[in-house]
Amino acid sequence: MDVIFFSHRFWRSRFNINEERGYLYRAVRESSRIPGDIDWQRLYHSTSALPRDDRLDETLNMGEPFDGALQHYHGTRWAGTKVETAKIPPKLANVGVSILCENDQYRVITGLDFYSQDGSSESIGYKTPDARTLTDKEMASRIQYRHMSGYSSMSGKRDLHPLQEFYRSPGFHVLMDATSLEGFHIIKTPNGIHELSLIRYGQPLDLGFGYESSECDLQTLQMPELTFVVAMSDVHARRILDLGIRGRLGYDNRPMRDRRW
Repeated sequence: MDVIFFSHRFWRSRFNINEERGYLYRAVRESSRIPGDIDWQRLYHSTSALPRDDRLDETLNMGEPFDGALQHYHGTRWAGTKVETAKIPPKLANVGVSILCENDQYRVITGLDFYSQDGSSESIGYKTPDARTLTDKEMASRIQYRHMSGYSSMSGKRDLHPLQEFYRSPGFHVLMDATSLEGFHIIKTPNGIHELSLIRYGQPLDLGFGYESSECDLQTLQMPELTFVVAMSDVHARRILDLGIRGRLGYDNRPMRDRRW
């Protein structure tokens, strides 16, 4: 067993993506192609106290939501899924959230659009054709009315779960004010993301969906300055399965995140 700790290959592997020094992968990958060019054991120990600050181009939550695979880097992913990246523009104005309910089961987030003040946009996921476009205030007002009335226009009777019918195809595309966007609160299950709130000025902007399930996972993805949003989507069900963000760190060199909120 002792021989492994003197192995050049072993210590070099510690700098591969997903390993202890994986955050230095891009800095050393060119040198790793030249045999004997680096004393990898010495480099491993000398970087043990290296601070991970914004100069290392910190990636937040990429390993966690994508099950440690980091498909964004090495192009691998689950069959039937795709990974997309949207660059956040410097003057972000709105985030468009596409929402749909299928089979009377649950509401899912199918796509996200990022609109700049100059009119340009970037998209990830899917937007249902003919989706009804509303502002966040209009959507919140309609949701509140549905919760209070319990009315289902399809059955003509009071319904204990009126929002399932409310979100049926073609669904909605909700334009949310994204000024000073810092990240997202999400509620997800293996079937996808069921609720998404924007974090602005350190506070969430919530539409009040009220999704609850014993299987749900609550996550906070937050950084002071976002640069990219990464999504993994189901290409058959046409919905977003998971999110990750990239950006700059806070004053204490740590991303601001909390898996429970």
